[in-house]
Amino acid sequence: MVQTRNLAQYAEIHRVRRYGDTGVHKLRVIQPWVKERKPASVLDYGAGQSRLINEINCASLTVRDRYDPAIPAISAIPRERYDLVICTDVFEHLDTEEVPAVLSDIARLANDVIFCIDTRTANAILPNGENAHATVRPPDWWLTKIRGVFPYAEMVGMRHSNVYLKTWRSGFTTHALVSLGRYLVKPVRRD
Repeated sequence: MVQTRNLAQYAEIHRVRRYGDTGVHKLRVIQPWVKERKPASVLDYGAGQSRLINEINCASLTVRDRYDPAIPAISAIPRERYDLVICTDVFEHLDTEEVPAVLSDIARLANDVIFCIDTRTANAILPNGENAHATVRPPDWWLTKIRGVFPYAEMVGMRHSNVYLKTWRSGFTTHALVSLGRYLVKPVRRD
């Protein structure tokens, strides 16, 4: 487990209220890429109190694990490797210096990853008075960081202030952007 500066802050929030349960709102955007990969195992990394992993409809999926170091019941990663990791609303909560270590931790778990990262400040304030989003950066900054660990990473779209990225190349991106047009406000050009 990667130790992060605000881990105790998030543990306190999870103890006292419902927090980190919005991942399911990203299902319509994430689902097509999960289906494309046809994974047998998926890990929701930094799951919070979300049930996103339970809502994914994919016939090949037999293992659905959740991990969040701030929630004791899911603070251990059950397996060494997964076919796919989903990571929504995690990276903006890290300090900039913590991003590489968490990316490396995810890379040891899977080659295929779907990221959703918010690019604006949060409405939530931590118990210590800081904004919950410690690292607020534009989509290109996130792509550069992720490509440092996953060289084939590409942005696949934006919805509101969320940037969506995946770590594999495929001919699926154009199809997904067309089929999800009403969910992805701004398609992102491929390199």
